[in-house]
Amino acid sequence: MQRCGMLIGRVISHPCGTKTRKKCASCDRFMCDVHLPPEAQACLQCAGTYIPVDGIRQVSMDDMFGLRPDEAAAYERVGGQPIVSPFDS
Repeated sequence: MQRCGMLIGRVISHPCGTKTRKKCASCDRFMCDVHLPPEAQACLQCAGTYIPVDGIRQVSMDDMFGLRPDEAAAYERVGGQPIVSPFDS
């Protein structure tokens, strides 16, 4: 059993990875039913109906979740004391 080789994801691109046994007749890559419909001979990329991402992009956690100092300050505790909610147990 092979895995689908289509690159998916616009923010963090990665191979689809769905298990499959079908190969595209044009590019000879393994593709799942989503990227190589059962009635088609060519995958969506070869058929020109899907434009994959440029390649796997490496995105650090700091880039994804990094906060500017003014944004991080919004999460600081007021006066150094925890904010207690009536819903806290």
